[in-house]
Parts: sequence; C-alpha cells; structure tokens
Amino acid sequence: MEQRNKLLIALAPVVLLAGWAVTHEILVKLHERELARQERERRIAEINSIKSFAASTNAIVDWQKTLCNGDTGTHLFSTDLETVLVRPDGRGMMFYGELKDIRHSNDNSDTAVFRAHGCFDTKLELRLTVGPEVLQKLQASRSQPIPYFVMSATITSVSNPGRPTASGAAASSDEWGDVIVVKGRIFDVLYIGPDGYQFELGRGDLPSS
Repeated sequence: MEQRNKLLIALAPVVLLAGWAVTHEILVKLHERELARQERERRIAEINSIKSFAASTNAIVDWQKTLCNGDTGTHLFSTDLETVLVRPDGRGMMFYGELKDIRHSNDNSDTAVFRAHGCFDTKLELRLTVGPEVLQKLQASRSQPIPYFVMSATITSVSNPGRPTASGAAASSDEWGDVIVVKGRIFDVLYIGPDGYQFELGRGDLPSS
C-alpha cells in the first residue's frame, strides 16, 4: 500500500503536466477559432461597406467586364478606356486605388493621384479633382501604411500612356512602367486599407465573402 502511494505521488506531477498540456492546447485552439471568427466578421463588414458604398453612389462597378471580356490578360489602349469611362451622363465609375499624392493648384482646387489597374497589365494613374469633404477623408487616412481606397468618380478624359509621376510613388518608374492617365472628379471615397489590393484583383466584381 505504501509503495502504491509513493507511485501515485510520483505520477501526480506527470498527470498534472499532461492535464495542463491538454488544457493549454484546447485554449490555443479556442483562441485561434475566435481570431478566425473575428477576421471573418471584419471582412464581411468591410465587404458590406463596399457594397453599400457602391449602391449609395450609384457607381458602375462592372465596367472592367466590358473592357476585359473575362480575359484578365487583355491589354488595354487609352481609346478602349475612353469609350467606356467617359460617359455623357456623368455617372460615376467605381475604382480601387492606392493614394499616391495630393496636389493643390493655384486656382485653389485639389487633385488626388491614385495608382490603379484596368485589366491584367494595364496600369492607370487616376488624377481626380476632390472637394473639401472628400479631401478631408483622404487626409484622415493618408498616414495609413497602405492608403487603399474604393472611390466613385466621373471621368472626363483619358490620355495616351506616359511615364508615372515620381512624387509619392513607392516603386520606381521602371517598376511601374507605362501608365494611362485618367482624369475626372471624385464623388466620394471609402478607405479599405490593406485588403484593397485583394479586392482589386477581383476586377469587375464586388468582393464576396
């Protein structure tokens, strides 16, 4: 009996350690599941905010389908873009883009410069006039690590491809390559942060969960 008690006493730390290990593993898994749940909810909320934004601005979200015809390898010319983007009715087009610069002109107008994409290898530089309210939204998020926005803008002109502007560019001109310059005026913007690039990959479609 005494030997049995000694054995139980000797095994007690092992049992306790095993119990702690199992408990710890369970807690870790529960924590991971909670983080995954929070991330899903955050993403769904962001997707819903983008959809609400598109609806509230009446922006055309699928204009890239017309241009790309489902082929993400389609190369676009400025004339292709002009036909679709410059609308007589002035209806807004929805873009995803990274804010690269904000310029103030002598006529007291402000222009926001974004880097965006058309189809697969078609790079756009959006030079869009902004009003005070939109400017305030851009300024509020310009210090973010990745200032990605979804925006609704009416487009007035599309110019021939050229070299990108140097100011505010994270990549060199050689890395970015030739761009098509798109000019117009922003109706509204919504900051979407680091997820912006992932959303932009689904060109022509609103993001889904």
